[in-house]
Amino acid sequence: MKNIISKLLKELHQEDQKSRHEIVAKYGNSRSKAKNKIPFYIFQGEGQQREKIIHFLIKNNAFREKDDFYYAAFIIVSSGKIKDFILAYELIKKYREMDGKKPWGFHDKFFRIQKWKENRKEAEELVKKEIGIHPKKLDKLSK
Repeated sequence: MKNIISKLLKELHQEDQKSRHEIVAKYGNSRSKAKNKIPFYIFQGEGQQREKIIHFLIKNNAFREKDDFYYAAFIIVSSGKIKDFILAYELIKKYREMDGKKPWGFHDKFFRIQKWKENRKEAEELVKKEIGIHPKKLDKLSK
């Protein structure tokens, strides 16, 4: 029987991805260009709730299976906060250490979406300092 935390994380991940894809399909990628902004704000609020759950689970050392780290990283990386970007890579590092093989390619995508180009090198060095490996190297392990 799969543990309840693993099941919860998988369901949170699936709901996050489903909602994200539905909004993009219906309204496009840009909240600022959308005529109806409400779905974007609803999704943002739901995302913040998922992030709170992830932070709670981490604080309570609730992850047991390698996929727990993967799904949590997927959810948390989208917050737009550098501390969560670092946390996502800490989680992916742990996932890789547990022999996780699922693809992870958020490094370039994140910087493109967040438009952090001017801070990219600083952010990369911060991640490397915190987790001991350049974030791009963790992406490459998936290939």
